[in-house]
Amino acid sequence: MGSLTEDGVSMDVKAAVALLGEGPSIAFYLLPFQPTAEEIAKLQADDSMWLLSKPSPDPKKWKNGPYGRVKLGWSFEKESVGDAKKATFYLYTYSVGKEGSNMNINKFGEGVDVSLAGSVKEGQQVTLTSKGSDTLMKSTVAWDLKVTAKILALKKN
Repeated sequence: MGSLTEDGVSMDVKAAVALLGEGPSIAFYLLPFQPTAEEIAKLQADDSMWLLSKPSPDPKKWKNGPYGRVKLGWSFEKESVGDAKKATFYLYTYSVGKEGSNMNINKFGEGVDVSLAGSVKEGQQVTLTSKGSDTLMKSTVAWDLKVTAKILALKKN
């Protein structure tokens, strides 16, 4: 499925949860573990705070588990939903390189090696493919992803 790397420390992506959002948008939670049905339901309820205290999949590398998220949004290109090159691209990583680190990368799709295969509709399977790196505040973040997931609805209360 790929990896996220911060300053030479890599997190293997073992699972992805894809959520259809407003805008329209699609967010892929990139996880180093297979989530339970209860954990997926929390993500669908827009609750990701539990990830901050999730036990580490590798205690030698991390105290608490790291994770990442890629969000593609088409709020400026509503007629181009599904075309990753016309989307905004947002990558967020938490605790990948070191405990508590937060990295945020925002770009337009045409400036990123990114593609999306499949229809951006609830219940459809999509594949996100992206590879790149960026340096922020002396930290280098790299990603190499090919994740496939069924799009789930975001269920806000």
